Amino acid sequence: MSNQWNTRRPTMGRTGPKYTKLKDYSVDIDDADEDLITRRSPSYVSCCSSCLECFDFLVSLVLQLLLYAYRRVANRYPLFLENNGQELVREEVRRLQNENAELRESVVNLKNEISIKTGVMKGLEMDNALGKDKILQREKQIQTLYQEKKVLDEDKQEALRRLSEHMSVQLRDNNPNIVDLSDPCRPTKLAEMFAELYDNEWTNAFSLLEESVGEEHAIVVLLDIFMDAYRYCENTVAVPWTILNTWFLDMNLPGAKQVSKWLKDSRKTNIRNKISEVKKEFNDELIGHCGDSKIIHVLTQPEITEYMTKCIELCLLMVATDPPVVVYVSGNRVGANVMQTGERTEKSAIFNKDLFKEYTTRGHYLDFIVWPALFLHQDGPMLSKGIAQGSVDVCKRQSWTWKK
Repeated sequence: MSNQWNTRRPTMGRTGPKYTKLKDYSVDIDDADEDLITRRSPSYVSCCSSCLECFDFLVSLVLQLLLYAYRRVANRYPLFLENNGQELVREEVRRLQNENAELRESVVNLKNEISIKTGVMKGLEMDNALGKDKILQREKQIQTLYQEKKVLDEDKQEALRRLSEHMSVQLRDNNPNIVDLSDPCRPTKLAEMFAELYDNEWTNAFSLLEESVGEEHAIVVLLDIFMDAYRYCENTVAVPWTILNTWFLDMNLPGAKQVSKWLKDSRKTNIRNKISEVKKEFNDELIGHCGDSKIIHVLTQPEITEYMTKCIELCLLMVATDPPVVVYVSGNRVGANVMQTGERTEKSAIFNKDLFKEYTTRGHYLDFIVWPALFLHQDGPMLSKGIAQGSVDVCKRQSWTWKK
């Protein structure tokens, strides 16, 4: 409610002071009172002025309380203020309506802005959902490509492995110059086993035979056993391989060489399982060909049996090697015992120090062979020298055999 209104304080039949703007508590004094005040002392004037101000404040406060109480009880202002109050109310209503309109406009603007923001947010959510779908699709494509790459890498590795195997087969098939270092029975290892056979089993068997038939005959028997074992193993391995090549392998077909190499490697790996079987068959055949009862008895002794077993094992591995490792005795590399040839010519009796080491006697001429020489393959380099007895003079030796 505006305080821009005028009223008069009730007087006792005389004109009193006029109150204007009760909120500011201002007081107007008429001329008579002013003249009266001026005739008073300054202190009196000051005291009266203070009292009047307090009185005016109290009167204004009482009037405001009365107007508030009247407004609360009658729900309206006094009649003398009604017209002016209605105008104030209308102004207040107009102001409030303007504020309400402004607020409504602000609300509408905010709603529009919220609607726009909501649309933008929905659009962003849709874009986000589409982006997630695209990301999922890309991830699926990446997984698919990764799987395809993995398969292609495996195919590539498999192709490289097959190519490597094929090239390895081409290089190693019947090629003694390429050595498989992972093979425990490669030619150099066989040469070591060949030397150990002479140093160990041959020595034990020789000591037993020497007591029964003498030194030179014992050497002949032991050399014949080894050479016969080599020939027997050669035939044992060659016969099924010939049948396989004749009936089942066509070397003109693709991959035939690789299959052939695999079979050769498998044969060499599996051949140790055949040692006992081949040794029994060889022992039966050897005893069947023996024509000396004393030697037949000796052949059943443990030292000779162990020597025969080692000969079979070593010879099977030698003939199963690709190409086969060969042994040499006087004139050929698959050999025959020179002590069975009877008379020897002077040319054949020359002691070849490139092939043999001396046994117990040195000489320019060859007396007899004790142990064969070993070669990497037919017409190949030497792996181990043989052992032979030397002689100063050319001599003729009577042939002796223990076989039928």
